Amino acid sequence: MTRGRASEDPLALARRIAEVVDGEGRRLARIARRPVRIEAKKLPYDPVTARDVETERRLRRALARLVPGAAFVGEEGGRRGRGTLTWVVDPIDGTSNFAAGLGIFGVAVALLEGTRPVAAACFDARSGETTLAALGRGAWRGRARLRIRGAPANRPGPLALYAASWRVSESVSPLLRAMAPAPGKLRVLGCTVSHLLAVAEGRIAAAVQDRAKLWDVAAAGLIAAEAGAHVVDFAGRDLCPFPADALERTDRDYPFVAGTRAGVREALRRITRHGAA
Repeated sequence: MTRGRASEDPLALARRIAEVVDGEGRRLARIARRPVRIEAKKLPYDPVTARDVETERRLRRALARLVPGAAFVGEEGGRRGRGTLTWVVDPIDGTSNFAAGLGIFGVAVALLEGTRPVAAACFDARSGETTLAALGRGAWRGRARLRIRGAPANRPGPLALYAASWRVSESVSPLLRAMAPAPGKLRVLGCTVSHLLAVAEGRIAAAVQDRAKLWDVAAAGLIAAEAGAHVVDFAGRDLCPFPADALERTDRDYPFVAGTRAGVREALRRITRHGAA
């Protein structure tokens, strides 16, 4: 793979990305229960720790060796460089969980060609495993390909599970009002990576979020899609490719629904009915 265009086999590259991500994820998992100071960024519900900053720096250096010359966008350090190829990185997705010593957080890395993710890997502390994907080549955990299978938890009905995250506000979120009523049960994991990988594993009917940044969804969204999930915005349009100015407007939110066809259809029906879009 070169600075201007993808020339290396995307699946082979995704496996090399996964080695980097797995190493950082396992390092964080070993230290996750140690006390860590947590601070707020611009907003009180947007935390950061020294581990976030350190991990992003380590990832930036390692990824620069994989694809020399590629630009870089990280949650903590912002954008560095310009070009057709761009790394998009969330060093710790679920920082609040991590800082509290909860074992639900992730590390997410995607390589974008233009504004479309083409290779990605995520470490999920929930399972202790790293999952990868390449555009058009599937989602993989080790040598096993992930494909969503039908199960009671991922079919709309009384046993269906929905993962959700919503904006902090003084009143009850419209999204919460939409997704909380039966049939089905709501789960809030506090980590977009965990939500989307649970979709890819076929463990839930859909994941629904009304606030997510580019680095939250670029890697895990590609994995879910390559496992067979539908990943769309609240209007039912494909989430990817991202808008042309996505790398310039990193403050933009990307509300999304991801899941089985039936799970997404049911989630969008609820969102529309309750005016949560």
